[in-house]
Amino acid sequence: MNTQVALCFIIVCICTLLGFLTFGLQAAICNGGTAVEPSDAFFDPSDHNTPQSPFVRGDVVIIRGIIYDFNDIAVRVKYYSNLDLTSDFVGRDISKLFLPEPDYCSQYLSDKSPYNCTIYSPLSPLASPIPANSVSQKCPSFSEISGSKQRGKIFFNWNEIATHASGSHSLFVFNGGVINVTSYLSNPFITNSDVVAKLPLVLGHDGTKQFYSTDATLNAARCLNQKYLVGFVDKETPGCFASNLVLTISLVVILGVVLTRFVMAIVFSWFLSQKLTKPPTSMKKSNLLSQPGSSFEIQKDSTYSQNNQSFLPKNSRYSSNPYLAESQTSLPLQNLSNRSSSSVTLNSPSGSIDNLNDDSPMTILFVTCYSEGVEGIRATLSSLAGTDYPDKRKLLFVVADGIIQGHGNDRSTPDIIVEMLTQDPKCISPEAKTYIAIADGVKQHNMAKVVSCIFF
Repeated sequence: MNTQVALCFIIVCICTLLGFLTFGLQAAICNGGTAVEPSDAFFDPSDHNTPQSPFVRGDVVIIRGIIYDFNDIAVRVKYYSNLDLTSDFVGRDISKLFLPEPDYCSQYLSDKSPYNCTIYSPLSPLASPIPANSVSQKCPSFSEISGSKQRGKIFFNWNEIATHASGSHSLFVFNGGVINVTSYLSNPFITNSDVVAKLPLVLGHDGTKQFYSTDATLNAARCLNQKYLVGFVDKETPGCFASNLVLTISLVVILGVVLTRFVMAIVFSWFLSQKLTKPPTSMKKSNLLSQPGSSFEIQKDSTYSQNNQSFLPKNSRYSSNPYLAESQTSLPLQNLSNRSSSSVTLNSPSGSIDNLNDDSPMTILFVTCYSEGVEGIRATLSSLAGTDYPDKRKLLFVVADGIIQGHGNDRSTPDIIVEMLTQDPKCISPEAKTYIAIADGVKQHNMAKVVSCIFF
């Protein structure tokens, strides 16, 4: 009972693991949110007249290239900063409203004035700006929205970035973020010579390496990233890569096993099986069984050889067996239970069997029993004894694994087996013999009894 429970538990664990690898792994480690197509991206945070995609027009807002639920953000800025975010900003980029931490652009302001987070309604020019009162209202920080669930990200592919190196939108990449410096180029405020020289060269490209060359260019790039970040480069994350790798390996292994088994089955059925079951090249006469006053002759059956010459099999395990049917009508089963590739005819009283195939290999039919009943054991032994193979060349080797009495049986399994067999009168009554079993302690001592019988 414990063995069956353990096996069932192992099977359930394996099935659960396979289900997780198939359906749950990607959701667990590759959950990057919904991506907006690059052509639908909201390029310039200061240009609120830019057409936007149907997705961005939903009840969402954009903050530094990340899409959030509008109602969630509105509740948070009201709670922390006492700001009333109106529906005019639905689907808009409100990155400027949030105080950067730290402020990388403060070093480039000559008057050292505080960060201006005021945003204006894109739809109602006469509406009050946000924040409207600098005394009772303050600029919210990014830490206040850190717990908001992301609805998605705005991604750009490299072709989109390369085609916007100039013109209405000038883009470049820094640390995986896409920066739109269109408004900056019309009113630059960074005077460092290295930045002035390198910025035109990186438009439409990845400028991370160039801006990391000196501290001055790195600080300038961080400032530009703070003010003009509009999205991210569309690339595969490590989690998504690992998920796809596991799924790909699993697919290759499963398909490899299935295809290998299929090819092996085809090769065995069409090529190897014919060599293993082909008729022997020579035939000999031999006495198998004899009875007073009767004898039998085994004649070669052309049907068997013709069937083996076919490229495709013409029968299966469920097909009728003409050889066994003929043998059952010609003689009792206990005298001759089967004859491979032969038919049986009664023709002489000499007590011999002619043309018996003595070149077939000796075969042991091994059967293990534990707690089976009479019907199950007899059905198994009868099926093996009735196979199309010479009786003289096959041996039924039945092992009863312990003195076990199965459920519903009135005696032990060894007694059931012995009672349905006829013991060879030439063999003396067997005695139990001691042997050393593969076990520990006293369990190493074991005993076995070998009985020589005939099964009819």
